[in-house]
Amino acid sequence: MIDSNTTGENIPLKRQLAIWSIFLVTSIAGMAITPILPEIKSHFKDIDRTDIDLLTSLPNMIIIPFVLLSGNIVNIKNRLQLIRLGLLIFLASAIAYQFANTFLHLLIISVCLGAGIGMVIPMANALPSEFYFGRERQRQLGICAGIADASQVFCLFMTGILYSNFNWKSPFLVYLIAVVPLIFLFMIKRPSKEPGIGKVHHRPHKYPFKINQCGFSVKMLISLIVQYFFLCYIQYIIPLALPFLMIRNGYDESFAAICIAYFFLIQSLVDMTLLPVMKLFGKNLIWLSFLMNTAALFLLPLFIKSGIVIFVALTLAGITGGIIEPSIWYKASHIGIPSKRVKIYSYVMAVSFFTIWVTPFVIKGFNLLFNDATLKFSFYISGIIGLIIVLVSLFFRKDFVWGVPPGETL
Repeated sequence: MIDSNTTGENIPLKRQLAIWSIFLVTSIAGMAITPILPEIKSHFKDIDRTDIDLLTSLPNMIIIPFVLLSGNIVNIKNRLQLIRLGLLIFLASAIAYQFANTFLHLLIISVCLGAGIGMVIPMANALPSEFYFGRERQRQLGICAGIADASQVFCLFMTGILYSNFNWKSPFLVYLIAVVPLIFLFMIKRPSKEPGIGKVHHRPHKYPFKINQCGFSVKMLISLIVQYFFLCYIQYIIPLALPFLMIRNGYDESFAAICIAYFFLIQSLVDMTLLPVMKLFGKNLIWLSFLMNTAALFLLPLFIKSGIVIFVALTLAGITGGIIEPSIWYKASHIGIPSKRVKIYSYVMAVSFFTIWVTPFVIKGFNLLFNDATLKFSFYISGIIGLIIVLVSLFFRKDFVWGVPPGETL
């Protein structure tokens, strides 16, 4: 049985709130820029379109090296200080956007924004694994993922309101949400006991894989990274391409935005009810989840004229993300000794932002390779990739990475 204790200690509500609040900011970098790109293009007419589009991807690009950096320099004594510093940089960037008068200012501030949140992400993901054990850890990671997804829905909603009622800089004010975790952070104290720190082979659970001298299983880490990459790819194609496909088929922009918000909302709801959902799927959890996402990728282009089918497909895809992402986070917490969890999460979480950055280039590559640049083709090729993932996860469903962790009763 994995980590048989429910929690490492009695966790006060204020500490839970502090941990949860950090996830309000972990998934919103760059979200304020997308709705105001047309305004930025008209405001900076002498700037090349490629440079303007860079604003959308720049925060995610910068997050990657800072996620990896923070994961490798952190220790148990400076963890909370680094989280506070990252949140302060993030918050300062939100304020600085209001005083940006040149395009270069926007680029510099976006770099700072990505750096700040990049410092926070791996440590934020490690906190639930530090304070909770067993099924409670699984539940808490689901809640944290749900908060991150719900924060995206909230920020999508607020950027639209701010942009409609104020100036083009106002959507950046959504990043002020970083004030909330900063207020709560002083309530967090690290647990008085951390079993296994510094002991490579001392673990309260047994898995059929080797823990390397670096303090974690390199093989399991690579396997989780591969799974996370493909999950992020077949998930990110939806908010990336669906709005354009819908608009070209007669839907207005506001309805397309509602659909994307619904997609994130379903993820959030599944995240927060993770254990009952996992119990429903049982040992077929991973491959069935990937199958639902794959079905969605085929349904969307085939029945794009049907609003009902769009919502059905988004429900299927949202369930997939809501199940598999926190499942990967949970497994990542078990592939190494406790003192290496932040480093493990830095590698795992870097994959998410790398995928967001690289997916448009992957799509363009497939378009050039098959000489088909239609949006529907992008969904079909992603659906074929999804089918391959389904077959792999079905074949390896008894393995640690592609199945339910051994010993867990879901």
